[in-house]
Amino acid sequence: MPAPCRHLTPWRSSNEGHVLRDPSTTRTRWVGAVAFALAIWVGPGCERMGQPDQSQLSRQIGPANPQQYEYVRSASDWKNPYLRVGPTAIEVIAAGSPTGRTVAAAELRRALIDLPVSAWPYGSVVAVQEVDVRRADRSDDKAIADNLAATLAVLSALQVTVSQWPSS
Repeated sequence: MPAPCRHLTPWRSSNEGHVLRDPSTTRTRWVGAVAFALAIWVGPGCERMGQPDQSQLSRQIGPANPQQYEYVRSASDWKNPYLRVGPTAIEVIAAGSPTGRTVAAAELRRALIDLPVSAWPYGSVVAVQEVDVRRADRSDDKAIADNLAATLAVLSALQVTVSQWPSS
C-alpha cells in the first residue's frame, strides 16, 4: 500500500471508508465553524446597534428650553430633575420620586439616564444645588466642592444644561 501524501490526512466516514482530505479544507471548515460560533456569541450585541445609546440620555429628551423654566424660583415648582449635592452623595429628585434617590457621584450618570423621558419636560436641563446643612466648622466644604465638580463633569458629558441654584 502506498504511503499517503504528506499534504493529505486520513479521515474516516461511516459510508466512505478512508478518504484523503486536503488540510486546507479542514482549516477552512474550522475557521468557518469558529466564525459561526463567534457570530452566535456576538450576534445579540449586534441587535442593539439599532437601539438608542444607553450611555446618553434618550434622544426623545429635547434640548433645554429656558422659556419654560427661566422664571421658576422654587424647587417645588421645578419639574425637571433636581440635584442636591452633599459631601458624600447626590440626591436625585425627579417626577415620580418626590423623596429623591441618593447616589454616589460614580452612579449619577446611570441614575439620570434611567429616568423616564417624562421626567424631562423642560428638555435636558437640571437644577443643581449644594446641601443647606453643613458642619459647623465647615470641614465638609471641600468634599461638597469635589462632589459638585464630579456632578458638573457628569452633566457636561451628558450634554445637560445646568441651572445652578445657590444653597439656602
